Amino acid sequence: MSSAASFAKRVTGTFAAGTGAGGLDAGAVAANATYFAYALRKDADLSFDVVFSTSPIIGGITTTLLTGYTIVKCIGVVLTDGSSSIRPFVLYPRDEYTFVTPVKDAANAAISTTSTFLALTVPNGARVKAKLRFQYTSSATTAAALFSDPSQGILAASIGNDGGNVGSVQVAGNYAIGSADIWTNTNKQIRQVAGAAGNIWMWTDGFYFPCGRAA
Repeated sequence: MSSAASFAKRVTGTFAAGTGAGGLDAGAVAANATYFAYALRKDADLSFDVVFSTSPIIGGITTTLLTGYTIVKCIGVVLTDGSSSIRPFVLYPRDEYTFVTPVKDAANAAISTTSTFLALTVPNGARVKAKLRFQYTSSATTAAALFSDPSQGILAASIGNDGGNVGSVQVAGNYAIGSADIWTNTNKQIRQVAGAAGNIWMWTDGFYFPCGRAA
């Protein structure tokens, strides 16, 4: 499916045919939500259109307003912010989304030697690779923290265990910084654990979402 001209749809209304019209499969736009964009083919004339749905799979799309259309494939995703507006992003080649403004998903949040989940501002319902930067502080002088893919299970930070990706605090109360691209689970989460209790900051710069090419 392709569109020779630029094509616009709105998340502020339910689906209607054509560029500039509403695009939601059902309901009203919500705050802090994920909307997957699906390419449509009109059966009568094979023309192009797009529908937005919170469902990460075609089978979950509400089709009440899509009579006469075939749902072809997921072609992208958008996230809304706390005001129900689309969070601005730049889409680079190879499915790389970069937020115009980085999202601070943790600010002076507690971290301990017990592995826990940390929720991020990325698409919900699908695994994506999050683009992350982080900062860690601890009263310990040689502690590090580890952020990881939940598929790896429960890990333990420090050089004697599973390592770290934030560095090592060499002076008590000082700061270590790091960055990594980490796969999430389908609930927008990664795992976090530290070699010693402390506090973290987490910035989400964007994510990689392979769209329909993963199907």
